Amino acid sequence: MSHFYRGEMGRIMVWRQRLDVTTNWAITSTTAIITIAFSTREVPHIIFFFNLAIVWV
Repeated sequence: MSHFYRGEMGRIMVWRQRLDVTTNWAITSTTAIITIAFSTREVPHIIFFFNLAIVWV
C-alpha cells in the first residue's frame, strides 16, 4: 500500500511543480509589463491586452 501512496505523492508533486512554474511566469510577465507601461509615457495602453493574451495562453 505504501508504494501506491508514494506513487500518488510523486504525481501530485509533479503537477504542483508544473502549476507553480506557470504561476511564476504569469506573475513575472505581468509585473514586467505593468512596470514598463507605468514607467514610460510613450507606451500605448494596448500593452495590457498583450499581457492578457500572454497570460491567458
